[in-house]
Amino acid sequence: AVLAPLPSVLLSRHYARLAAVARNKFGFGPVEPCLEPFGRAISRVIKQTVLVAVGVIPLTFALHFVPFVGPLVILLVVAVWALHWIVVDAFDSARVLQPGQTLKDLDVLAEAAPRPWFVRLLAEGEPIPVVGRMLVRFARGCDKLARPWREEIALVEQQPSLMIGFALSTAALVATPVLNLLFRPIVLIGAAHVLGRLEQPHAPALPAPPAPPAA
Repeated sequence: AVLAPLPSVLLSRHYARLAAVARNKFGFGPVEPCLEPFGRAISRVIKQTVLVAVGVIPLTFALHFVPFVGPLVILLVVAVWALHWIVVDAFDSARVLQPGQTLKDLDVLAEAAPRPWFVRLLAEGEPIPVVGRMLVRFARGCDKLARPWREEIALVEQQPSLMIGFALSTAALVATPVLNLLFRPIVLIGAAHVLGRLEQPHAPALPAPPAPPAA
């Protein structure tokens, strides 16, 4: 669950160029690659590693006290959490820059995006005595860690059926150790295509078929 969604730092710049080429080839351009400094990429990997590792700890801790089905539900929660981050990471790797856009502009967009769904869920525990305050503080910490991926997380929340299909179709490829480095470009190109389609204005409705001739 922790390692499956982590990006390859050494290949991140190559993936960024590939995402831009894919967008332009699909006709969703012109765009430019989102090239990050090495230090920024390392910082993002550390934040994502911590967040994926601890994000569901409050829920899994509570499930330990559920008799019989608790351990099974924990496995399910961890699996869904991993799938969620596989999708988020794929769309994050497929980010591009519009002409004239900079990394600072992307940071501003991330700041303006809504808080992640799991942060809002954790904050709902505030009315609980003592534990509620701990959950709120934990939620704030998770929100800070998740800030670079707010837009991608919001996209997953807004398009649940699409994201489930994308996750299930790519999970086996990305979660396979070693081979995920070979399969990752396929997932990246798929994510670039999906993002490009979602950013396009809705196509006009098809005209109604003509009425059959009267008898």
